[in-house]
Amino acid sequence: MASAKEMAMQLRQLYLLLLDEQLIESDSVPAFEKAASTLEAQKDSASWGFTITRTDPIRFCLAHTKKVNHVQPILQAKLSVSGNPPDGIKGCFSVLNTTLELHSEGQLLDRWHVDLANDDQEGPIFHLQYGGHSSGSTMRHIEQKLSVPRWVHPPLDIVLACELVVANFFPEKWLRLRKDPKWMALVRAAESFCYTGYFNAFGKHYSDPLRKETMLQKLWAS
Repeated sequence: MASAKEMAMQLRQLYLLLLDEQLIESDSVPAFEKAASTLEAQKDSASWGFTITRTDPIRFCLAHTKKVNHVQPILQAKLSVSGNPPDGIKGCFSVLNTTLELHSEGQLLDRWHVDLANDDQEGPIFHLQYGGHSSGSTMRHIEQKLSVPRWVHPPLDIVLACELVVANFFPEKWLRLRKDPKWMALVRAAESFCYTGYFNAFGKHYSDPLRKETMLQKLWAS
């Protein structure tokens, strides 16, 4: 797992690659830089965290879809990890919330987030959830009211979230980025960081011929 200083370097590499491909707006750079500076202050620590806030998010350039023109994906993130993680599904994560909003012409179209459940929360430990409070929203009466269902989903950090946005909304640029060794190194490191412990838990579950729990029970937070 990367140290705080190494993660800061990865965030800077990420935004430079996205800028080079004209995938993010230039006013997203301060969000990355603030997160990187927070990490740098934690030096070589294996336990670290950073936040990309609602008020200073990562704003992608406008994308065009078949049904809606001028869609802008916006990412927020909050992540904290432990350098000495306990065994279990959570792995090194103590806080994880990665949020994607889609806006068009000043209106919120959709909002999803991948979240680490609270200890007393019903649902999968890591889950995908629709709705919630949008960035800067003062009209919460029109937001999604239901907090369920929470769908089983692996952990998703900011690197993997950016890849997901690029693949869905900028497929031609994603094909080009996949040929870039720097991009591939970032994504592979993020996959190892997010997925190794999570999918190892699946392997252990299915290798036990005497298992009495379903996989969903194994993944349930409470």
